[in-house]
Amino acid sequence: MTSYAEVFAGVYATVAVHAQAQDAGDTDTIMALYTPDAVLEVPGMGTYEGADAIRAAWDDWKPQGLQRHMPVNVVITDWNDEEARATTDVVFIAQGEAGWSVQIVARYHDVFRQSGGKWLLRRRADEYIGWAPPG
Repeated sequence: MTSYAEVFAGVYATVAVHAQAQDAGDTDTIMALYTPDAVLEVPGMGTYEGADAIRAAWDDWKPQGLQRHMPVNVVITDWNDEEARATTDVVFIAQGEAGWSVQIVARYHDVFRQSGGKWLLRRRADEYIGWAPPG
């Protein structure tokens, strides 16, 4: 049986790599973290099913300036040897003309599948708690 510590370490690594690759606009690294049949749900932007749709979305969302996704409070809510569920709070900040500011406060609801010693995203559903108005 996979231990909580092993699951946490694998899930945390996936969440952290995803955040850094997202901020760098590195679609290839992001896609290496998803299963081929994954689903991504983003409020106000849509639901993307399968690797091709998710890749196209990440290619469209490449950063236009400096930004950081800061995932915190990763909580494993359920797991077994093949699948894990977790929630993660995230703060998204971006640098604008007036400096850095919070753009979004959110929670990720993730389902991970164990594959080749890694925990890959099978489903990510974003929940926005708050966001900055445009402009």
